[in-house]
Amino acid sequence: MELVSTSDVCEYPVATMKPSEAAQFESLLQQHGGIIRKVAFGYARNESDRKDLMQDILLQLWKAYPRYSPDGPFSTWMYRIALNVSISYLRKHTGWGVRRCSSTNRSTT
Repeated sequence: MELVSTSDVCEYPVATMKPSEAAQFESLLQQHGGIIRKVAFGYARNESDRKDLMQDILLQLWKAYPRYSPDGPFSTWMYRIALNVSISYLRKHTGWGVRRCSSTNRSTT
C-alpha cells in the first residue's frame, strides 16, 4: 500500500511552509512513512478505512509540523500524532471509549 502523497495535503491552506521546510517534511515522511501504515493497519478494519485514516494522520502531521521541535526524534513525534488521530478516528467511527449511561442502570443508594 502506498503512503498518501503529501501533494494531496499541501493544497490545504492550513499551514504555510517555506519550500525548504516542505521538502524536509516530505523527506522525513519518506523515511518514517511505515509508522503511518503500521498505525493505520492497527486501527482500521478495511482498506478504505485505512486510506481515510492515513489521510487524516498525514493532514494532522502537516498541520502540526511547524510546531515540531527537532530536539526530539521525528519518528516519536510522528508516532504520537498518528496514535492520537487513530484513537480519535476509532472513537468517531465506532463509539469506542464513549461511556453510555442508562437511567435504568443507575442505583439510588
